[in-house]
Amino acid sequence: MAQLAVTVTDGENTQYYEFSEETSLEDLKCIVLADFGKSGDDVHTIELIKDKRPLQGPSNTSLKALGVNKGDLLFYSRKKYVSSTAASTSSMAQPPALDPAMQAKMAELVKSIKIPKNLPKAKPKDVFEGAMFQDEARRIFSKMALPNVQAHFRELCPAIIEQYTKEPNNFEGFARVFQEFLKKEWRKKELMADPTSEEGQRLLAEQIRLSNIDHSYEMAMEHNPEAYVSVHMLYVNMNINGFPVKAFVDSGAQVSVMSLACAKRCDLEHLIDRRFQGTVRGVGGQQNFVGKIHMCKVQIEDHFFPCYFDVLADRDMDVLFGLNILRRHQCSIDLGQNKLIFGDGTSTPFLGEAEVEAYKLATGISNQEMVSIGIDEAVAERLLRETLNDLPTAVQRALDKSSGNTMEE
Repeated sequence: MAQLAVTVTDGENTQYYEFSEETSLEDLKCIVLADFGKSGDDVHTIELIKDKRPLQGPSNTSLKALGVNKGDLLFYSRKKYVSSTAASTSSMAQPPALDPAMQAKMAELVKSIKIPKNLPKAKPKDVFEGAMFQDEARRIFSKMALPNVQAHFRELCPAIIEQYTKEPNNFEGFARVFQEFLKKEWRKKELMADPTSEEGQRLLAEQIRLSNIDHSYEMAMEHNPEAYVSVHMLYVNMNINGFPVKAFVDSGAQVSVMSLACAKRCDLEHLIDRRFQGTVRGVGGQQNFVGKIHMCKVQIEDHFFPCYFDVLADRDMDVLFGLNILRRHQCSIDLGQNKLIFGDGTSTPFLGEAEVEAYKLATGISNQEMVSIGIDEAVAERLLRETLNDLPTAVQRALDKSSGNTMEE
């Protein structure tokens, strides 16, 4: 028995239906009433209009006999009676002519209707069970140890990865989870193939959204591949009180800060005003500062600049050059030239990635590592300061000095 996919609209709402060609006119009206009916509407007070003509005939007339074809658009309307006499004889007036705007809207609706060509007839059980399923499951199970296969299923179905990680030798458990996954996917396809399913429409919209994201990703990888490469931060070389320091330039930080360890290394601890103590908050969280250095000379290239810093007790980074100092000296961050330019014309290049990485490794070094091998703490701190936290060199100097003292004795 042939199926007819038709669309019904009242000008504001639209619904899609699929009927048998033998469905009667009365049954059609009853089904449509459930979606479009208002107070007082029944099968005798409404009419369905096709090609500007209402569908008329005995209540048991089939859709095929009424000339309804696959893909037709029907307009839902309430009957307009000519008079009470005409109503008693069931003589109805012609439906009102639609205004041009409504005609254009209906034309657009007709163009937008997409009827699925191949609706699923039945669930192929071979997909979920039987020899075919077992063979496919074993083939995939045998490759689950491969990183690319795991990466694929980690995105597609995390439950499969979870089961395989928990029991890598349990094929039955893997097959069970894989079977559940296939059933869910088949159910999704059925829903998406049904134009009347609200859930199917949601799944289609999600599929379109993901497809658009994939397209955007492919375009970005082709035209902006640098967006997926980590960018190293901006550091510059400077001397503070005669000691070399690498400073992190951060225009997003309100204040400039210095670590307490750096202040000690640069012989500035005696300048810390401990009356200024409090808490600073940033992207990295909350930290306590132990005081403020009101003024110290910072040398950049051949020029000296007066600077001031809040001193933090626990901070891996030596110096952060914040917005307050950048504004004070009218600095410009020129990424075209890869330089930090001061208002008086002084410029210094930003450090390369290799220098930045070496500095990050060095800042994690503590004099306690030297103390643990028998070197005096004061000597360890002084040598680390002299070698800019170069631990192997500092240890070698300490050992050379110890060896020299032993020979002199």
